[in-house]
Amino acid sequence: MPPTFPIRFFFHPAIRAALAAFLPADGSLPIHIGQRFRYHRPIVVGETLTCNVSTMPADQTRPFALIRLDVSDGTGAAVCQAESEIVIAQPGFSWDRPR
Repeated sequence: MPPTFPIRFFFHPAIRAALAAFLPADGSLPIHIGQRFRYHRPIVVGETLTCNVSTMPADQTRPFALIRLDVSDGTGAAVCQAESEIVIAQPGFSWDRPR
């Protein structure tokens, strides 16, 4: 099992809908900035996993929206946590870099 397997769940329609909640209707697009994985134990082939999704919009303390996926096994024990940071680029967006 590849170590980034749980990130595949980010493509589930419910998770994509959570991401769409951050997008205004002006043609803005999400840009993936980074991701983190925290494993509590290996994923076992054939086991049933439960995924809980939470989202946090960008604010003054965190410049990126965050989507968190908490994966647990059939007993409710934590298996891993995957986080993805997203910036919302509005039409005409440019990423100014300090010189």
